[in-house]
Amino acid sequence: VKGAVSAAALRRGALYAVTRARLAHQALAIERLNAEIEERGRQAELKDRFFAAAAHEVRSPMTAVRASLQMLQEGGVGALNAEQQFMVDMALRNTMNLTRQLDDLLELSRLDAGAAKADPTDFDPALPLVEAARGFGVVGARRGVAVALTAPASLPAVRADPAMFRRILANLLDNALRFARARLRVGARAGPGETLEFWVEDDG
Repeated sequence: VKGAVSAAALRRGALYAVTRARLAHQALAIERLNAEIEERGRQAELKDRFFAAAAHEVRSPMTAVRASLQMLQEGGVGALNAEQQFMVDMALRNTMNLTRQLDDLLELSRLDAGAAKADPTDFDPALPLVEAARGFGVVGARRGVAVALTAPASLPAVRADPAMFRRILANLLDNALRFARARLRVGARAGPGETLEFWVEDDG
């Protein structure tokens, strides 16, 4: 306790005490934040290792499945009729799509941005539409759901990532098939300007 304290000195002392307490609180918050960042980094590393191991374990049997399907497709165990050929082709395409999804899963685990790197190119979207409609038509028939394709006879080329386009289309159809009662439609139509719209519709 000083013998004489002026109002200015008291004010300076109070401001110093408040500032010191505030800085101490901020330092503690920064220390906690650094600890949280380190923990998140450790968890991200563990997640990357898990995804890498899981993808490796799944990729090995998928390689064997794909080789077997390719042998069937090429007639290695005898000629296939049209329906069998369609089923094998569809299974092989989905096997290859799953392999690509595993690769994307690994890429996503390495990217903090949360999105896979797109590789856009010009391609004809008619074939993916037909393949998706036929493939999900087989699944839908078992559930009593009719899958129909509604699109012009010819479609202009689009610029996008073909693999991502197929995956998005498959995800939309899979989701719609879960809720459809008896009907599901997928199609394309001209959008505003030089755009093309793709749509999926169900009665669920």
